[in-house]
Amino acid sequence: MKKIVFIAVILFFASALAINAQRATPRVTGRQATQQARISNGVQNGQLTMHETMRLERQQRCIEIEKRMAKADGTVTPGERRFLRREQNHASRDIRRQKMVGNNLEKNCYRQYFPDQCRGMSGMCLFF
Repeated sequence: MKKIVFIAVILFFASALAINAQRATPRVTGRQATQQARISNGVQNGQLTMHETMRLERQQRCIEIEKRMAKADGTVTPGERRFLRREQNHASRDIRRQKMVGNNLEKNCYRQYFPDQCRGMSGMCLFF
């Protein structure tokens, strides 16, 4: 009798761990934290404007909602994991583009094509 109860308890905990493993998304959570830090770093360095920051934050909120929806039924399927990974890849590209291209485009593009309209060393153009 004790063996049966012991085996039942072990099976119960093993199934609970298996279910939790299917619901857990540590990579998604870790990437979200990394991306959030990159956004914060961009704001502190002045690489991101308020509008760009709001857009990137909204994108992160959408990924969080999608993650919660994937976990809602108790299992995160491989297809849902793939979808979340693609969304995070897209968000990562957006962060990189906004940090690198966004400010450089404003400062350098007009200077390159309209040098007469730009004010000296500051890089501020009359268009803005």
